Amino acid sequence: MNKRKTLKGLLEEAKKEMCEVEIGQVYETMNSIYPDEHVLPFEKNIVVDDVRMTLPLACSSRAKKGFKKTGSSLNEMFKDGLKGDYLLVEKIVGEKVFCKNISITEDCYNRYYKVPNMRKIEINKNDIAKGNVKRVYRGFKNHLEEKK
Repeated sequence: MNKRKTLKGLLEEAKKEMCEVEIGQVYETMNSIYPDEHVLPFEKNIVVDDVRMTLPLACSSRAKKGFKKTGSSLNEMFKDGLKGDYLLVEKIVGEKVFCKNISITEDCYNRYYKVPNMRKIEINKNDIAKGNVKRVYRGFKNHLEEKK
């Protein structure tokens, strides 16, 4: 038996069986998401503390723990440093799901994510089936509005 075909078949079956993605649902980032190669370098790279870096679209809890441990100023971008970023589904086009990262503070979102390519995160059912993101049912309400 070919293991590759079996795994591919299981992945396809999982995508068919999973529930429908709807506008307003929230997903947690399990693996950090970065812009793809189609986004120009001057749009996706920033300078923070004299270090030029690629700006993440969404960070995992592991990345956030690293920011906190190293004292990175990126830690202050997030409303919650304990979990992966929360992604709010705003638009669905075919298999593409466009989300907004609601874990980034509005100040940082407006300062660093100015380019339209960086403001929306595109996920799909493969990301869900592979475990890159997972559906969140509770605990995200405080991210929907900026804390005052």
